[in-house]
Amino acid sequence: MNSGLVGPLLICKPNTLDRFFGRQLNIQEFSLLFMVFDETKSWYMEENIDRFSINGYVAETLPGLVMAQHHLVRWHLLNLGSEGEVHTIHFHGQPFTVRTDQEHRMGVYSLYPGTFGTVEMRPGKVGSWLVDCMIGEYQLSGMRAQFLVYTPKCAQPLGMASGRIADSQITSSPPYGENSRLTDYKLSSLCEDILTELYGRSCQALMLLLLLFSEGDWLPRLARLDMSGSVNAWSGQSSKSWIQVDLLRPMLIHGISTQGAKQRFSDYFIAQFQISYSTDQESWKRYRGNVTHSEKANNPHEWLKVDFGEVKRITGIITQGAKRLMMPMFVTEFTISFSNDGVTWTAILEKQVPRVQVFQGNTDYNTEALNTFQPPIFSRYIRIHPKGWQNEIALRVEFLGCDTQQ
Repeated sequence: MNSGLVGPLLICKPNTLDRFFGRQLNIQEFSLLFMVFDETKSWYMEENIDRFSINGYVAETLPGLVMAQHHLVRWHLLNLGSEGEVHTIHFHGQPFTVRTDQEHRMGVYSLYPGTFGTVEMRPGKVGSWLVDCMIGEYQLSGMRAQFLVYTPKCAQPLGMASGRIADSQITSSPPYGENSRLTDYKLSSLCEDILTELYGRSCQALMLLLLLFSEGDWLPRLARLDMSGSVNAWSGQSSKSWIQVDLLRPMLIHGISTQGAKQRFSDYFIAQFQISYSTDQESWKRYRGNVTHSEKANNPHEWLKVDFGEVKRITGIITQGAKRLMMPMFVTEFTISFSNDGVTWTAILEKQVPRVQVFQGNTDYNTEALNTFQPPIFSRYIRIHPKGWQNEIALRVEFLGCDTQQ
């Protein structure tokens, strides 16, 4: 038994939700509980007061309500309050749909004690919007939150190149040049051993010349596109080096542009790198990206297309699944279609009967599965259509074949 905990309960028809995650993966979902808590009646009142804690989020502090413009969002609204506690929920600027026996487009939803409702929304306006309870007492007490709608096409520079991001916002591990240039002791030793003997000049003058012409540090503030000068980029000292940018507030980041630098007659650039992100500079998460092809929506209408650039003779296909954390994902069955123009597609049929051939895929996430095409396919484009899968559609693939002349 867990004392004092409250959470949402969702009841769905069989086969409605994904069997692993328990939700429809192609629809973003949020659960909002509207309820008045009197903490003076809490069993843990003394502990709460002693530790100066607040139970819950109030007045626009609820995190995580971020969604893409025009993408389907589902809101589960709950009221577990006592008798007489009615909440009128208003999504400012974003109408929603209520599905019963008919569809109703609305802007306000009423929640009565001990009830819940589900509404669907395709937010059409970009920006930060308010969702709140329109009952004045509850609204003034902080029963409101903000949700952010962003455009998936957002790709504006955030200010590294323009300087809008200040030097003080860019930090790094020790840069190349720091603690690595010639020290006074090394210069003195060098003078005594070589320089004075060769040139007959004083060590002090030669040391001054060397320091004047020695390179500066490749500081993090130089990590901006199209910088000029002989030292015009940031450079680390090892493969464990890192550079950090503080954007000052949470931002939606859709991409990154990188550029190398040139020193004398050598080009320097980074071929591979990793990205980590944080909202508090303490807890960091590594951006994983798509380590394999995995569909956002898992249904039999998904497909993966490969363009070989020219017509090839394709004799077979090797497939493999993937693993996310502790969850194996792989395609168990699939069909193949091909095309020479990318418009008109032809499915591979069974030999004996005129129906689409279903190829057997993988039985686990790691073992490779081979299927051959007899006769071979002569095509530029190929599509793989998953028909069965374990947990999620995830696919790594290799094709077998050669040029058409071979």
